[in-house]
Amino acid sequence: MKSALIVDDDKTNLKIAEITLKAFCDVTGVESGYEALTLLDKNKFDILLLDIKMPDLDGFETLHFIREKENGIDTPVIFLTADNDANTETKCFHEGAVDFISKPFLPEVLRQRVGRILEIEEFRQHLSEKLERTTIEAAKIKIDALKDPLTGLWNRAFTEDAINSHLLSSGNGTFFMMDMDNFKQINDNYGHATGDKVLSIFSDILLRFASEDDICCRLSGDEFIVYFRNLTERKDVELKAKGIIHEMNKKIANLNICIDTSVSIGIAVAPEDGTNFTILYTNADKALYFIKQNGKKSFHFFRDQRNAERVRAEMKSGLEYLNAIMRRNDDNRGSYFVEYDSFHYIYNYIKRSIDRNHRDVQVVLFTVNLTNENKNVEHPKVEKAVEALSAAIADFLNREDVSTKYSSNQLIILLMDADNTKAEAVIRRILNQFDSLYQNKDIRIEFGMAQM
Repeated sequence: MKSALIVDDDKTNLKIAEITLKAFCDVTGVESGYEALTLLDKNKFDILLLDIKMPDLDGFETLHFIREKENGIDTPVIFLTADNDANTETKCFHEGAVDFISKPFLPEVLRQRVGRILEIEEFRQHLSEKLERTTIEAAKIKIDALKDPLTGLWNRAFTEDAINSHLLSSGNGTFFMMDMDNFKQINDNYGHATGDKVLSIFSDILLRFASEDDICCRLSGDEFIVYFRNLTERKDVELKAKGIIHEMNKKIANLNICIDTSVSIGIAVAPEDGTNFTILYTNADKALYFIKQNGKKSFHFFRDQRNAERVRAEMKSGLEYLNAIMRRNDDNRGSYFVEYDSFHYIYNYIKRSIDRNHRDVQVVLFTVNLTNENKNVEHPKVEKAVEALSAAIADFLNREDVSTKYSSNQLIILLMDADNTKAEAVIRRILNQFDSLYQNKDIRIEFGMAQM
């Protein structure tokens, strides 16, 4: 039931109002403005009826103090007045009343006017609540449209605008460009559900290392950005990068994923390495490419790369000097060993060479397994067997051949200028050498061969 507070120094008026309104209102009557203000300290009413002419505080003064209270700031007010002067009526509305009733009031008039205002106020509150809900929902939809649905991180559109806004306000910061090493193998070997889990774990790690003011973004796939606002000290930046890589390595180890995966990070610092998103993105991506080509699982500053290029620019140049550098011998024996992420580039290059020159190239896949039913490819015996097999491959392949570690228990080799007979002979020598290096009946080596 609705509640009404009536303030009138005439007890008869209070009694008539209480009898008239009690059918649809809980009525509280007081005889002074001070009493009303005391009640409003702890109570909220749906409507207030104020007599204008009262001793001590009149109705207008009482309303002024009521509007300063939390329980009275937006409560509808009806003034009660015996003054039919037009100026008084005008002042009632000017002071914020929703209506006024002339005294002595008729019960039916009082009932109708109070009931009508309560209905209007209830409808107004309903519309206000609906508008608030709609506004909140619209804001949420807008925010969700700027976020990656899988990880909850910001998308590129928001990130680009936010970073540019920060830099335009003379801000500085550090831009991390990151991706997961060998992430495609996780999807290929364990399915996209596991891949999504890895991405979610990585995003949680980024959020832990970022503050509320920093910007964490998933670009697409396994590519991420973190922009650390106002962080430029190298030692602090290095701590962030090392911490992210360390935490991700720990999480991956707990997932029992037999893929050599980690995080590589390219770093650009504003404003030295760029004063807007596009330049920072480009330079951080160059630093990331450097680390992907030089071992992965680490981080690299674009400024270091730029400084190295500057040093080379100041050194002796020309084709003669460059050729001398390129002619330096590679002392490594055996095949050219590369990380798997780079292997497909070489594979495609050789494929184009085959199409032009009609060379014979054999692709061989070695798989190391335990002879029993234990399928754990991370078993120490499997790890040692893979090391021995790698050594055997290094002994018997030519320097123009290419090899890579495909997974924790598989190796791939490309045998250049080799037909089936020659390839089978190389494979036999490799397996014989393996048997001499690692003699264990619990290990079984399988291989498959196909011509490229």
